[in-house]
Amino acid sequence: MRRKRLGLPRVLSVLAVAFATSVGVTTGATAAPPSDSTSGHAATATQTMKYVTVVDVVPAGQQVQIKLADGRSLTISREAYEKVSKDWEAKHVVQRGTLVPPTTLPGDCGSSWVTIGFQNTNSRPYRMNTGFTTDSAATSYDWWVRIYGPGGYYYGYESSGSLFFRHKWNGGHTGDGPRGNWEAHLDTQSWAVTTAGVCSSAGPIDFQYL
Repeated sequence: MRRKRLGLPRVLSVLAVAFATSVGVTTGATAAPPSDSTSGHAATATQTMKYVTVVDVVPAGQQVQIKLADGRSLTISREAYEKVSKDWEAKHVVQRGTLVPPTTLPGDCGSSWVTIGFQNTNSRPYRMNTGFTTDSAATSYDWWVRIYGPGGYYYGYESSGSLFFRHKWNGGHTGDGPRGNWEAHLDTQSWAVTTAGVCSSAGPIDFQYL
């Protein structure tokens, strides 16, 4: 049987593939970078946020207590509440006198996310990033993330404050610990007060081996 001879272009192509395989070079399209700001991470844990029914609003000095149908009570500044009070009144956000108000209202109000990974590829500290996007403008928020690591490691992250009618917020924390399995739990007690009501996180969780 006669062997088919390879032309010069074909020979060069075969040699190029063999060389790329031997030295670990990837041919074709370049891989996309991670979707978040930490290194060595492929994706971000994201979940939809839901409106929680407000059953009462109680002024107390320079603060206002917002009571929710799920049993929670939020405390925000009177200034932050006054920024949304007219919108809440127009949209009938506060369900006073309702015998059995629904815990959550139909429809979504935004999305929340959390991610954990290396701070960068050349150091051991981890970096946790978290945040949210709301459909309606937000005036205040309170955000909690529980970070678990090897050897019983735990860190509770909290951030709160005014947002001045922003639709987006993000924050984070950098820490150190041993190599192993790490988890970042976005707490379901996290919330944002918006012009359309109280928007609550559904609590996504991110797992990574660092």
